[in-house]
Amino acid sequence: MKKNNKMKTPALLAAALMTVSILSACQTEKDPVDSIETGTIPVSITETSSTPTDAPVAPTDAPVKPDEPAEVPTELTVLTDEEAREILSDLLPRAAFMHGSTFNGSQLNMDYEQSMPGNEDYKLVVGGDYHSFADLQADIESIFTKDLAEIVFYSRYMDMERADSLYKEYEGQLYQYVNNYGRGWATNWFPETAVVQSQEGNLVVIEVEQTLFDEPYEALRVVMENVDGQWRIAERLD
Repeated sequence: MKKNNKMKTPALLAAALMTVSILSACQTEKDPVDSIETGTIPVSITETSSTPTDAPVAPTDAPVKPDEPAEVPTELTVLTDEEAREILSDLLPRAAFMHGSTFNGSQLNMDYEQSMPGNEDYKLVVGGDYHSFADLQADIESIFTKDLAEIVFYSRYMDMERADSLYKEYEGQLYQYVNNYGRGWATNWFPETAVVQSQEGNLVVIEVEQTLFDEPYEALRVVMENVDGQWRIAERLD
């Protein structure tokens, strides 16, 4: 019996070694998923989205707005003779009245009992359409450009520093110089004869027949400027 036990011992040892070898081999050939934890096998993982493939994807950057086309200035249409005559039929009679009456002729209605404080030569303007500088300016600038009005009217007849300025204003009220006699207006203009001579940009040059002391005289040159869509006289007529 002792002899038989000795013979089994080497067989058992061999079987044990074989088992250890098999276990070691199995440990070496682990599943790739387990190898991710040890870092022995490099793995590239792509994250999938649950968003449907046909759904719009929000851009990472704001879209680049294309450059807007530069604003093209609107060109004025060429003024016809008929259009010029219609415009001047309104402007020229009012301009003549402004030159020959309001600023160079008959006086506005005044209350001679109400003088401007500190100056007996100026009396309060009453009635009519003008009661302040603002009233005069609004009417003037509906006929003439502001630049021309400054030269022809404001600096000559509405200057608070001039001793003999035709008009002065005190506390929002209009006063007129009592020693104004004026000289009237010797020319007559005929807007129905207007003929456009040239036009460049917002300026147009027109010729109109006129008389001086009721006698034919050289044509009047009228320069008009388009200001905010409205035609205004831009060159002196006096």
